[in-house]
Order: sequence, then C-alpha cells, then structure tokens
Amino acid sequence: MREGSGGPTDLASKKCVPCEGGVPPLTAEEAKELVDQVGGWQLSDAKEIRKEFKFKNFKQAMAFVNKVAEVAEEEGHLHLLQPRALLPLHSRHRRAFRERFHPRGEDRPPGVTKRLNCEVGRRGKGGDMAWDNLKSRVLQIVDRVEVVNLVDNFTDRILASEKGVARFPAWKQGAFCPGPIAEHGYASLVRVFANGKSRAILFDTGTSPTGLMHNARLMGVRLGEAEAVVLSHGHPDHSIGLVEALKKLPPRRRVVVLHPDAFLKRYRRLPSGDLVHLPQVNEAALRRLKAVIIMTREPTPLAGGAVLAMGEVPRRTSYEKGFPGMMAEMGGKIVEDPLIRDDQSIIVRVSRKGLVVISGCAHAGIVNTLRHAQELTGVKRIHAVLGGFHLSGKQGEQAIEPTIRDLKELAPKVVIPSHCTGWRAINCIAEAMPESFVLATVGSVYTF
Repeated sequence: MREGSGGPTDLASKKCVPCEGGVPPLTAEEAKELVDQVGGWQLSDAKEIRKEFKFKNFKQAMAFVNKVAEVAEEEGHLHLLQPRALLPLHSRHRRAFRERFHPRGEDRPPGVTKRLNCEVGRRGKGGDMAWDNLKSRVLQIVDRVEVVNLVDNFTDRILASEKGVARFPAWKQGAFCPGPIAEHGYASLVRVFANGKSRAILFDTGTSPTGLMHNARLMGVRLGEAEAVVLSHGHPDHSIGLVEALKKLPPRRRVVVLHPDAFLKRYRRLPSGDLVHLPQVNEAALRRLKAVIIMTREPTPLAGGAVLAMGEVPRRTSYEKGFPGMMAEMGGKIVEDPLIRDDQSIIVRVSRKGLVVISGCAHAGIVNTLRHAQELTGVKRIHAVLGGFHLSGKQGEQAIEPTIRDLKELAPKVVIPSHCTGWRAINCIAEAMPESFVLATVGSVYTF
C-alpha cells in the first residue's frame, strides 16, 4: 500500500487490491505509522491489522459481518477475507452453542457427545466438521443451491419439469420407472455450490426410514455426502428417519443440529380430551451411534458457513399462533406447548439472487421465519421460500389470508409450499401468487 516513492499515505483513503508482485512490503515502522492513523486497530506481526467490535446480540453481529462480506464483494476483493481468522465471533451468552448434557449424576460415555466451546470449538476424534464450521460466523455467498426433495406429502408422476425444477421421471429409455414414496413428512438434501466445489447437509428425515431410504436410493442420492443433519424440530414427521439416516453417514459426519426442546416428550390433545403420545427423537440411539449433538437455540453455521440453521425464531405476527392442542412434558408435568419453540429453518444466500429459506413446518410462522432470516443476515431480498408452512387444519386455515398478504409484501420470486401447508392454502397461494408458485412433489430437485 505505497504511493510512488513517497512512502505510505493515509490508510483510510486507500482500497485493498490483490498484490501483483514487484512491490516491496512495508517495513514494521511504515505499517505502524499507517495503523496509528486509524483509531482502534492493532497491528499484528506487521502482517495484518485487527479490531474488536462488540454487539448486544448475535443478530447484530451477524448483520455486521454479512455487511462486511457484501462490501468486500462489491469492491472486488472478497478473496482477501478469511472469515475464520479475520471475523471470529465469540459469545459469553449462557444459551450460546449449548452442549447436549446427560442428566445429572449420569456418566457421559466417552466419545458419545463432545463439548462445544462457543468461541472456537475443540477438535475431537470423529468430529472435525463440527468444530471447523463453528469457527465461521459469516453466511457465505454461494453460486447456486440444489434442494433435493426426498420426503414430502404429494406425488405426481406425469408433472412436467420446468426451469429450475427437475421432476422425477415416469420412464427412462423406454422403460417405466418405479416412483418415489409420498408420506406425511419432510426431508431434503441441500447442496450448495461455490468456487467449483459442493457441500451438503440433510434437513429433516421424514416420518419413516422406509420413505427416506427408498426415495434416496431411487434418486441415486448418497445420504453420506451430507456433512450434518439439521432437525427443523422434534415432531415425528421430521425425525423418525434420523437414526437410519445417520447410519448412512461416515462416523465423522454424524452431526445433529437441533434445539434443546426437540428432545421433549410430546403429546397431542384430541377434541375428545384424550392425549396421544408422539414418537420422540431417540437420544439413546444417537448415543449408540456416537453422534455429535449440537443443541442450541442460536443460529448455527454449517457447510463452511454456506448454510445457516436459524435457531429459535421470534414470534411477532398476531396470526401465527403455532400449533394449538400440542402438549409437552416439562418439569415433570404435561403442559400446553403450542409455540413449538424448537422450530427452525435454514438459510442459503445465492449470488445475485438473495436468500433461499427452507422450512420444515414453520410452526413459528412462515412470515416470522422470513423476517427473522432478513434480520439475521442483513439481506432483504428473498429469492425463494419452500417447505412446510403449516396452514392446514381448521386452526391453520385461519392464518391463510394474512399469511398470503404478507408473503406478497415480502415478494419472494419463487414460492414452493409443501408438506403441512395444506391443500386449501396451497391452492390459495397458487391463485394469489401465480408467477411465483411452484407445485411441490416428492422426488423433485429445485435449483436456485
């Protein structure tokens, strides 16, 4: 950063450009002279400058680092940013990046769960991916994302493919193809592509191992390519396939990201007043598989920072009321649990397009979810939203009209409601947003 033969000039007036050789490096004295011109920065070994920024919460920190990445991209020197070294975020919040602890007095089997240090993580045998990803707090911009719809409620064997949507074929080379299984559940393999490389995570695992495994095999999808599994919440139509899915992953990739409440014992109160016990996430089976469990209410970056599991979503709209009639065991008592606080979605940011938000059930409300995605990332443009919107049933249908009103205001270019969105809501969205609407079918691959 020299100018002619006159030596260094005002640092604040300069822009970073890639070194093309032929320019001698600054001496330690010259570097210090420049750094002294801008307050708050520190020189490290005369090679780099650092400054510490403090924020009230994780949301503000995420918005800041994403703005840094955005400016760097606009200036044409994004390659100079090394997020794990240059922009680490540290948290002392008592809820940040909690470990899944065993009950008091119970010995933790060695190697089953690993302590997550919220500052940098700690490497452990079989868990390298988890520790590497926890170091990065920047939602990286990707070239494209593929969402492989492995489990969903609806199938249509003769629906034609369209731009950005590849339907599972009914026949190949003159022969009829067996079809994917549709079931009341959700699972997708999310692949992100950047700099000629791809990474993947599995989002939810469906309501049975049968559907997930059959459809993955039929579509030629190797579940083992997933670096981690994110559970949108602990309900059985998203988690029953978890154990069998983890068995398909190499031991070092058996990483599960979920909210603490995903392990709750849950019930559904019927109109008759009877309680139905719902299958729950099998923690004992996860222990036997020696899975690394990342249990947190906070956002969790994965796939090198290219995917963000959102964590707990604030409830702000008046009409998105969760799932009335749901109960959970808390403190030894069965209590009302309509908010399903473990509900979370995932976010990917695609270059020149914006955010792609994938929901499991959106018990937090799809509008609450999308607005929180904007807040977390500092990005307003939503390119696509897909997954379950939970607008089915008598109570869910009451929120259809205001949900569509606010969806139109958020203006996603692509809307793919599926799973628990419900027949009525899907048809209303198709009618209200015909240019954005895409019909979801199991076995489809959506590319953004």
